[in-house]
Formats: sequence, C-alpha cells, structure tokens
Amino acid sequence: MSYGPATPNNSAHAYLQRQLEQASAHQAMLLLLDGILKFTLQAKDAIARRDVQGRYNATQRARDIVGFLISQHDETKGEAAVRLLKIYGGLMRQLIRIDFENSASLCDALVTNLRNLRQGFATLQPSSNVVAAPPAEGAAPIKLAASA
Repeated sequence: MSYGPATPNNSAHAYLQRQLEQASAHQAMLLLLDGILKFTLQAKDAIARRDVQGRYNATQRARDIVGFLISQHDETKGEAAVRLLKIYGGLMRQLIRIDFENSASLCDALVTNLRNLRQGFATLQPSSNVVAAPPAEGAAPIKLAASA
C-alpha cells in the first residue's frame, strides 16, 4: 500500500521504507503510530499557520496510515483485536473531525490519545498476539510517501 506519491530520490523516505520493511510486527506498529503522531503534529502546525491545504495533506497522510492498519487487522484474533479495531476507527474519526473543524485543540486531544496508545504498545512484549500482524502472504509491501 502506498501513502501518496513516492519520491524515490528522497533519502529520508528510503531510510524509513527500509526501516519499516525490516521491522518486526511490534516495531512496525510503533513506527506507524509514530507516523500518525508526526502527521497530526504537522496538521496542528498548519492550522496555526492558517494553511488549510497543509492541514489537509497532513491529516490525509495520517488517515492513510490508519487505513492501512485497519486493512491489515484481523478481528478473528479475539476480543483484544476487536477493541483495537474500534480504536483505529476512533483515530480515523478524530482525524476527519480535525479537517472539518480545523481545530488545533482536536489535534492536541488526538496527540494525547496517540501517545497513550503508543506507550501501551511499547510496553507489550514483541511476541504478543495483540500487535497487528505483518501483511498477509502475497500482499503488497508497505510503502511510505516522502515526508512533507
């Protein structure tokens, strides 16, 4: 899955792409959460600058990551997996709301939620079944777009 137009000449993009491809499922989850957090902070910065397009681009990138997490999720893994899917849905709703309301305070609330979620995942043992599984066999590799 691709998160926007890729720019192969961007060394930072290439580094992140390699890092994500080589990561365990646990590490990949942390990297993806970090990406959502980064783009949410970029959206907040764009709101402060009254840059509507910048805010939209940042929230779109964050929504792409959440969409990827949703698409790779397996609800059949039990109650914790079902709850995790609900969390992903909540993140998506918060990102959409940020766009509709153009609100820095909504960004702050989402940043708090993301930091709590990331902290929770960071404390899990890497072998935990709660962490999203890597893409299914034959699925397209994870692709990141270059940072804005």
